[in-house]
Amino acid sequence: MTSDTNVLVSRVRGHCIYVDYDAYQWYRNGEPIEGATEDYFKNEDESPLDGCYYVMVPIDAEGTNWVMSNVLCFNNEGIGEVEQNEVSLTVSPNPVRRGHTLRIETSLKEEQLYGAKLEVYDILGVKMYEQTMAQPVHLLNADFPSGSYVVSIRTEKGIVSVKRFVVK
Repeated sequence: MTSDTNVLVSRVRGHCIYVDYDAYQWYRNGEPIEGATEDYFKNEDESPLDGCYYVMVPIDAEGTNWVMSNVLCFNNEGIGEVEQNEVSLTVSPNPVRRGHTLRIETSLKEEQLYGAKLEVYDILGVKMYEQTMAQPVHLLNADFPSGSYVVSIRTEKGIVSVKRFVVK
């Protein structure tokens, strides 16, 4: 989420979550949800929400710059917002120059990262990079076109951490 523009998922009704913007792309556990482009998200079969959800919305009329909402996690124990102090994820430098090294660091320990996937998505939800993340620090060659991206770390136990970064 950017510091200058915040998107807050503020309404939860039953098995639906809502936001109010011009365009939307919902994500579950760091993956874009196919067809989930409305101002709300609910499972087609109306089953309870399960996993960590967020939405990306455009902040300009052209739809070229998108920002990420807060992350809401649902499980059998109810709803909870992922707090930054629970699992930290840092991406530096941010912004990064194309072709330069991006340092991705998480507060998760090696044993928590067993089987974890590190993924990078562009603002349209296209997966640009995927790698197993076995260490708390990962160095990535940011050889992506200029633009906004989302890095996601997802563990086998369902811990998800997401951070936005920019390539110049």
